[in-house]
Amino acid sequence: MASNNLDRLGPNGFARPRAQSLSSLRILQSSDSIPLITQWDTPDQSRHEEPQTISTLPPAKDQRAGYQTARHPPPANPSPANPSPPPAESTGMAPNSSSTAPQTATGRSSPTQTWEEWKSWKIGWPWLSFLLVVTVSLVLVIAALDVVSRRNSGFVRLSDPPAFFTHNPALERAIWSQGILYTALPAFFMTVYRTMWESSVTAFADRQPYVDLKRHGGRPLRSTIMLDYKAEPYLYGWVQALRNSHLLLAACMLCSVVLTLLVVPLASFLFTTASFASNTTLPLSFETSFNSNILGEYPLFPELRLPLDSAAAMHIQDASRPPWTDGEYAFPKFIPVADVGDGNITLETTAYSARSDCVYIQESQYRKTVLKPGDTGIPALMIQIDADDRGCQISHAIDIRLTREAPNNILRIWATMSCSADAGWSRFSILTAHHTGTSTEVTNFSLISCKPSYWIAPGTLVATAGSISAPSLKDFAPHPSNTSQFRPDALWRFFEMGIQDPGCFDPLSNVASNEFGRYMYKIAYKKNPVSPLLPGAIIDAAQTLFTTTFAVFASTALFKPTSSPLDGTGVYSVEETRLIVVSPIAYIILGVLSVVAILNISLFFYTRQKSMLSEEPVGLLSIAWILHDSVVNTMVADLAKGSNFNGKTKEPAMRNDQKIPQHYYFDKNDGTIRSSTPPQPSSVSRFRPRTSNNPLLLRSYRRSAPGNSSNV
Repeated sequence: MASNNLDRLGPNGFARPRAQSLSSLRILQSSDSIPLITQWDTPDQSRHEEPQTISTLPPAKDQRAGYQTARHPPPANPSPANPSPPPAESTGMAPNSSSTAPQTATGRSSPTQTWEEWKSWKIGWPWLSFLLVVTVSLVLVIAALDVVSRRNSGFVRLSDPPAFFTHNPALERAIWSQGILYTALPAFFMTVYRTMWESSVTAFADRQPYVDLKRHGGRPLRSTIMLDYKAEPYLYGWVQALRNSHLLLAACMLCSVVLTLLVVPLASFLFTTASFASNTTLPLSFETSFNSNILGEYPLFPELRLPLDSAAAMHIQDASRPPWTDGEYAFPKFIPVADVGDGNITLETTAYSARSDCVYIQESQYRKTVLKPGDTGIPALMIQIDADDRGCQISHAIDIRLTREAPNNILRIWATMSCSADAGWSRFSILTAHHTGTSTEVTNFSLISCKPSYWIAPGTLVATAGSISAPSLKDFAPHPSNTSQFRPDALWRFFEMGIQDPGCFDPLSNVASNEFGRYMYKIAYKKNPVSPLLPGAIIDAAQTLFTTTFAVFASTALFKPTSSPLDGTGVYSVEETRLIVVSPIAYIILGVLSVVAILNISLFFYTRQKSMLSEEPVGLLSIAWILHDSVVNTMVADLAKGSNFNGKTKEPAMRNDQKIPQHYYFDKNDGTIRSSTPPQPSSVSRFRPRTSNNPLLLRSYRRSAPGNSSNV
């Protein structure tokens, strides 16, 4: 009968009969037979429905040793259908003891005996809650630090290194100065967090095959008995999860990759250092004030040689400036009332300066009279100059010695004090020339006229303060709108004529001039060593030397101590090195952590899925219990019998599954893994009988039939 009715395989791996009406087939089942043919009442009936039997066959014999192909060999003495329990004395327990669980023919407990589902603590709500708290805390902390950093110019001051670092400068430079602490710590914390997140994602990935086996209708081979995400490459394991329709798991695995490759490296650059000024109001005391009425009776005049020498040294030899002058302005002396450390003091003050507006007068714009030795009878060249400079008449006569011992470069300077008020009151003029030996030819002849002026300039002064030293001037920015010109009556004549008085005989010098002219030539030579007598170079040198000389003279001689110091205020600024948050990197990390937090919340619902696990699948013993009496063992046994078996099971199983796709599921009735044919795309093919010549699939289908506890 079986040979006449077997045509094609049914959905559970059993043979379908040839019949006009599939819904009318019924098969009787006896206590000593196994089901062979099943029928489906309706197209919507579940594929896992218990088959109804219409015929029985005797158990087949094992060809290898003459045993029945049963998961357990038949007992030597068959027992009745309802055997009585063993005597109490044979087991040491009472006959009605609850510790004795009835067993099915497969060796597992009866359907009435259930086991508690096992779940890893890494997917439990306590661990997921802790992970969510850590994620949200990281987001809040980074966001708060970024806000504080932008508002307060950093969120913490980088203080001096600890004392134990000072004894080892190399260690201090390696760890503290180079910022290893604030660069390594964020990366370390982010690595620990990534490890925590990865542990949960890995636990969910390991559990996923057992969840799919527990689903109604089962799942394909690739997402159940052949699924192992740990064997997938780490970088694109999430792609395989997408192919298996495990969308949430794929998103979690992708976030793990992003945390590893992007967030952890960027965390090293989350913090950096920057210098900021911390400002506080500081009371000041001004101890000197400007006083131009200092000229007494001759010879009690102030000395101008020292200010002139100091000004020349500042520009020629780059000497340091005297106190309370920056080389252009002179300032009143002030001291902080309160003790301060190293920092800057910014204050509003009034400075004094002098300028010389020098111009080059073309030879065609003045009258020059030259008298040669034949005209005067002396070995010298006499030159008379008469010119008009911006409304002021200047006139002067100079002589140039025509001897071999005479210097080649001539700079003659004279003052004119007869200018009108509209013309600027005074001038000092410069005549330059160059000659060689006894020749009467003169080259580089030029006339320069300078118009002195004196200024009061209110502005903002920045000085450097020290704990043990007086403030040192750093920078001054005058307010042009408040700057005014003044002319101290008792001072300007003395200063303009006095700076030309110092002279020195230097037989080695090649410049014939007074000290002011020699310093002027040296400054011009420093800036233009090729042609120091050019009008432009002389004009720059004259203006610079005149201004600096007056600034030094005013700071040392014109500012006098006051009887009652004036009170003032300034702003004390301390340059602090502070840690700041690099906002672009913070935004990237916050974006990734926000996505992780959302996925973490979703995992609370994801972990509610049921799985077939009753213990942790660790070691061969646990895996053997999961596969005990399952269709997987039958499949492997049949693969091992094949003539082409080479010790590999995955590839043959995939080839067989491609021919006749199967779904694998966990049968809760007897606690084993079984297989079934999935629904076909159309109703015609769904109910069309199919045959299979594959003994592996035929045997596995028969053994996986629901309710079948016998061996085929």
